[in-house]
Amino acid sequence: LERRRRWFAHVLQLGTEASGPPAKIRVFMASPTTGAAVFSSHPVEWRIPIGCDFSGFFVEVALGFIPVLRPRVSSLYLLQTRCPDSFLAQLPADEAHAYLSAQVADHDRSASETAGSIVIEHGNPCLMRQFPLRPLHVVARLMSEGMLPLDQLRCAEAADEIWVPTQWHRDLFEAQGLPPARLSVVPEFVDTQLFRPRAAAAARRRGRRGGATFLSVFKWERRKGWDVLLEAYWREFRRSEGTLLRLRTWEPARRGRGCFGSHITWFAMAVGTSLLGSRGRRTLSSGCAASRASG
Repeated sequence: LERRRRWFAHVLQLGTEASGPPAKIRVFMASPTTGAAVFSSHPVEWRIPIGCDFSGFFVEVALGFIPVLRPRVSSLYLLQTRCPDSFLAQLPADEAHAYLSAQVADHDRSASETAGSIVIEHGNPCLMRQFPLRPLHVVARLMSEGMLPLDQLRCAEAADEIWVPTQWHRDLFEAQGLPPARLSVVPEFVDTQLFRPRAAAAARRRGRRGGATFLSVFKWERRKGWDVLLEAYWREFRRSEGTLLRLRTWEPARRGRGCFGSHITWFAMAVGTSLLGSRGRRTLSSGCAASRASG
């Protein structure tokens, strides 16, 4: 287990895995300085300036935090352009219901209503709304693959609090000059009813002998770091250890269709790992299967 933790820390640069059971609402309500009591007694506006798809922002907020927070917050509003019915039909009924119960357009909330609310602005801080009347508390939800551009740093300073998904982000943004007292680590949402690694591990032990199965879900593009992931996996594990890396991914240029084997083969050769060896065949097979499942 410790070896797996070190591998994740090396690949993601986020430190070792947190111990203990995963949490949903606890990490959201207890971590930020605003506190649980504030959230339970004031309206909350959470704005995500994106469309309706299975992108990280939409899934994290609309399908993650909103269904869990809605019964726990006095009034919760998701400010986002309404998704078409054809898209909502793809969602589980409880998620679609939670979305429809919370969703409002930006202009549906008056300036006075927003002024009496806690506001969470998701994404680029320079795209935060300009408020005629200052809200009770403004939160900027930030994340990046690296250092923030200078203009975004200046825009983020307008927020009362800044939420970041990892300690790595907190350390980075603090080093760039953002006030430490405003930075709070609010991890991304995990549905512990759907994703239960302990139960899956127990079932795997009953069914077969072998090591861990790692699952990585991402859009196939350079900035997601698939090259770092694959190289770290190949260097760390051998086939005799029984580990498996599953990729659930899609490539926008191909609209999700096709096999990613050519990408993986090319990169394996580039890093000097032959797919004819003991590690590569399984990785190639996993990459193709994952791309079909996502397509």
